[in-house]
Amino acid sequence: MTQIYRYHSAVGNNTTINNNNARLHEEEEFSPFKISLPTLEELTSSSSSFNSGCSNGLFYRSNVHNNATTSTATTNNKIPKIIHQTSKSRCLGSQTYEASILWSQLDGYSYYFHDDEAVMRLLTEVDFVDDVFIKLRDIAKYCPISGTAKADVWRYLVLWMYGGIYSDIDSEPALFNASSILPNDDGYFVVERFDLLSQWFMAVAPRHPLMYYALHSAINNIMTTIDTSFFNAALVTGPHALHRGMQEFMYDSNTNNNQLINEKTKEITMEFPLPIPRFGPIHAGIYYGTFNKSIRVVGDAQNESEHVNRDIFRDHEKEEEYKLMNIMHFQNYYRDNNEHIANRTCHSMILHNKFQN
Repeated sequence: MTQIYRYHSAVGNNTTINNNNARLHEEEEFSPFKISLPTLEELTSSSSSFNSGCSNGLFYRSNVHNNATTSTATTNNKIPKIIHQTSKSRCLGSQTYEASILWSQLDGYSYYFHDDEAVMRLLTEVDFVDDVFIKLRDIAKYCPISGTAKADVWRYLVLWMYGGIYSDIDSEPALFNASSILPNDDGYFVVERFDLLSQWFMAVAPRHPLMYYALHSAINNIMTTIDTSFFNAALVTGPHALHRGMQEFMYDSNTNNNQLINEKTKEITMEFPLPIPRFGPIHAGIYYGTFNKSIRVVGDAQNESEHVNRDIFRDHEKEEEYKLMNIMHFQNYYRDNNEHIANRTCHSMILHNKFQN
C-alpha cells in the first residue's frame, strides 16, 4: 500500500513564516500559457550546438527532439516527457556520453542538453525571471559562485519553467523507465542517502511549488553567505535548499488562509500561521503540499541507486573524465583555485560590479 503524507500541524507559537508562500499564490498567474518562453531548442542553441567537433577523445552530445511529447498539452502526463542535463560543454567523456544516451533513448522522451552558455541564457536573459526570483539574475552575473552552485539554481529554474526530468550528467536510469512516472504525478523523486529527496534526479510538472520554494531557499542562502565565492554548495544551494523547499511545500498542505484542518473530523479552526517544522526523514510514498500538488517518492536511502544510478564511475574514473572534460568537482573548486576567493558577500559583489562608477 502506498503511504500518503500530509503535514499535520499542532497549535503552537503564533509566529509567522516568510513571505514566499504569499508570493507563490500571487505567482500562480504565471501559467505556462501566459508567459512567452523561448523554446527549448532556442534556449539550448549555442555556439557549441553548431560545432560538433570534439577533440581529445570527447563525444558530442546533441539534442533529441520529439514533437509529440514536449508538451503536457499533447500527452496525458502532468510531467512533460522532457529530459534536461547540463555540463560545461556538449563534449563529453565516454562514460558520461554513454549514460546520456541511455536517458535520450527513453521511449517517447525528448532530450535537451544545456551547456554553460545555455545555462547563463536562462538565468540572465529571460525577462520575467528576475520579477519572480528577485536577485537571481544579479547572482548569476556578478557573484562568483561555483559551477555546481550555479547548476543547482539553474535546475530548479528550468524545471519550474518547463517541467520534465533533470538528472546529473554522471547518473543513468536503473529500474527507472519511460513508464515509471504516472500520468497524475505532479512530482517524482527517489530517496537519497540521509533520507532526503534526491536533488541529483528530479521530475516535476511546470510551476511545481517545490521548485519555487527550493530556488528561493537557495537565493536566500547565497545572499546571506559571508563569502559568496566560498561555501559548501550542498548546504547552500543543493540538497539542503531542496529540503527547506520541501518543508515549506508540506507546511502548506493543511493551511489555507490561516485555516487549520482536522483531517479526521474535517473541522476548520482559525489559527495564526505556525512555524515551519523540521520535516524529515523522507520515505517512499505520496506527499501532498501547496495547491494540493503531489510528490511521489520511490526507493530507499539504503539503496539510493535502485531506480536511478547516482554515480556511474568507480574509484578515480570521475576525476579522470572530469579532467578530460575540463570541469572540476565542487569539492576541489576552492582547494585548487585560490584565485576564486572573493572574501565578499554577494551584496558587495553586486554593488561593486553593477553600480561602481
